[in-house]
Amino acid sequence: MIKRLPAVEMAGALYAAGVAAVTAWGRNRKRHRTKKLLTLVIGAGLALTLGACGSGTPVKAAAPTKVPDQYLTPPAPATTATTLTPATTTPPAPLPLFQIMVLGKIVYSGREPVQIDYSADAGNIVDDITWSSWTATQAVGSGTWEYENCIPDCASSTHVPYPATITLSDPINGVFYNMTETTSGPQGFTNNYAYPGNSISEWALGAS
Repeated sequence: MIKRLPAVEMAGALYAAGVAAVTAWGRNRKRHRTKKLLTLVIGAGLALTLGACGSGTPVKAAAPTKVPDQYLTPPAPATTATTLTPATTTPPAPLPLFQIMVLGKIVYSGREPVQIDYSADAGNIVDDITWSSWTATQAVGSGTWEYENCIPDCASSTHVPYPATITLSDPINGVFYNMTETTSGPQGFTNNYAYPGNSISEWALGAS
């Protein structure tokens, strides 16, 4: 079995053999023919040697291809856990009430009545009341007070309407404790009342 030599060793061997052959051959041939043959052999050996050396030159690796930025997926942004605290609101306190107590019994309890009776014989009644305000400290309403003129007598007299104003104030435990009734006309007057009243003339008798 013939052992195959590497290309470089084979080229060197051919080159050496060519030199030896030409040297021996040159003794019996003319000088110019020996020189020509030597030149051819040496050239062939060099060509083989250079070819063998060139075949072993390592190939430089290609540079990696850069992917365009528009095709790259950006990294996901970092997320921070946020704990939300629910807002707490305190509901407002209910507005004060207007109450009427007669003989220890509450006969009316509410807000913005349209009529307030101050007497049992209809001599002092304010009706058609509209409230311009009803707050946590005060309430103000305007209505009509009817004056009984007793002409020719109280039984057959007519009632003449005049403007009147009701003001509630000084709430305690959710109830207005002071009331002012202001009437107008020839017999107009101003009365101040304190809840709950010790007699029927110290507070209203009814409302609706």
